[in-house]
Amino acid sequence: MMNINCSENCIYCNNGTCTLDNVSSFSNSINFQHNCAYFVKRKSNKKASQNI
Repeated sequence: MMNINCSENCIYCNNGTCTLDNVSSFSNSINFQHNCAYFVKRKSNKKASQNI
């Protein structure tokens, strides 16, 4: 098991720890906005408020 600290808003980040369990080659080009080559943006769970 790996212990990698993480502060990205990523699907693999859980309570400050990376939960990615299988490191492999990645097909995305390197994104210099993030510190991880495996970064996948977490989807927002916010629901749009409706004006009544």
